[in-house]
Amino acid sequence: MVDGYTIVVDIIGNRERMRLLGIDTPESVAANRPERCFGWESATYLASLLPKGTEVALIRDIESRDQFDRLLAYVVRSSDQLFVNLDLLEWGYAGVMIYEPNSFYRELFEDAENDALRAGIDLRGVCGGPDVPLG
Repeated sequence: MVDGYTIVVDIIGNRERMRLLGIDTPESVAANRPERCFGWESATYLASLLPKGTEVALIRDIESRDQFDRLLAYVVRSSDQLFVNLDLLEWGYAGVMIYEPNSFYRELFEDAENDALRAGIDLRGVCGGPDVPLG
């Protein structure tokens, strides 16, 4: 795990940085930007879902890599088929961020985000939004 939306995966012995598609979380480790409210919590939650060595299935969309050369994928935890991207939205640790043309799960993700907002568990209830600096 790198932050709340980037993980490191091992694919046939090759370590790759991979960005979870369809979501965004507050910054927690960016060297050129301050940590954002709820960034640490989002990153810690993702780490709890995917401890080192967790087997996952990666589901691709249209584009395979982003401008930072990270793999782009939706992540499913192999042990119980937990859809990690969706879980982060359902529990309020992430917001929807669609980078076209990678939009296969847009409606599902927007519904999950809206449900979290209505339930008052979304990070915006704590911070006022995903880009609020700490302090």
